[in-house]
Amino acid sequence: MTPTCPHVEECGGCTMLGTPSVEQRRLKEGQVREIIGPFLGSINPRWTDTDPGGSRHDRMRILYPVQPAPRQGLTMGLYRQGTHEPIELLSCETQDPSLTELGQRALTVFRKRRLRPYQESEPTKTSGGLLRGFTARLSATTREVSIGIITTDHAVPLVDEIAAELLAAAKGLRQRDGLPVKTVGVVLNINPKPGNVLLGPHSTIVLGRDWIREVVDDLEFRISFGSFYQLHRRSAELLYKPAIDMLGPVRGLRVIDGYGGIGTFGLRLARAGAETVAIVESNPSAAADARINCTLNGHENVRVCQTSFGAAELPPRPDLLIVDPNRAGLQLSGQRQIRRLKP
Repeated sequence: MTPTCPHVEECGGCTMLGTPSVEQRRLKEGQVREIIGPFLGSINPRWTDTDPGGSRHDRMRILYPVQPAPRQGLTMGLYRQGTHEPIELLSCETQDPSLTELGQRALTVFRKRRLRPYQESEPTKTSGGLLRGFTARLSATTREVSIGIITTDHAVPLVDEIAAELLAAAKGLRQRDGLPVKTVGVVLNINPKPGNVLLGPHSTIVLGRDWIREVVDDLEFRISFGSFYQLHRRSAELLYKPAIDMLGPVRGLRVIDGYGGIGTFGLRLARAGAETVAIVESNPSAAADARINCTLNGHENVRVCQTSFGAAELPPRPDLLIVDPNRAGLQLSGQRQIRRLKP
């Protein structure tokens, strides 16, 4: 599929957009073999072609850094390749079109309000800048959108008016299938620390609510602003179904879901007949969502442990253990926990 994105030569958001999906798969298979080959011996891994068509517009969240701009005061978008200089995206073949359009409209609001941009190039201070970034998350099934303003301070002049303008700017947006989206709220996220990390640990609701709903695989999920959720529109068929299929029958099993998030694996296993499921999650927002999601879906046999996986006090010898850690991996504490549990 030939890319039509006008930013394909400069944007660092998807550097392989012009590479055919068949070639991308060949490269990925080679990387996997190189990494895990020494541990497999004579085993030859099997590959499943999950996305033969090379889909587009499947990313359901944007997270744009804000930087100063000489003539217009500020700019925001994805970084230019090899830099931390944002490109204002006029279109994007990776993320849903409604999110790309929302980013353009939000930029207009911020420029109109003359918000002072955070300057990342000052390594030891926020250099008086206030606006650090913009984010929005879209549900593929309910079409709900949550908006986030990222600042260096909680004291944002006329923040209620800015939030109302963002809600107004989001009216009339349609996702890739042409169906209208609904903006459910605006959140203020505060990150006062210098550096290039965008999101901070503290958030407050300015308007509406700070969560969206996703309904998939006969389950309902609440996803709060501070909780992780897979960004791909088709994560259920590309990730969760193949992974759970590999487990085989789970009816009657005692399951531990390490790094369980909002319950995306754990609740699917409970729905498949697991006797008990323990979801272990350290993020307070995700753990709170997981508890709510257990209630929403009527699974009293699922309990949520809000702690790190490595420190969790869990019964040994579970029938099944799932671990889905973040990019840092299991680390030593997670490895020790698995050896202790002996699943």
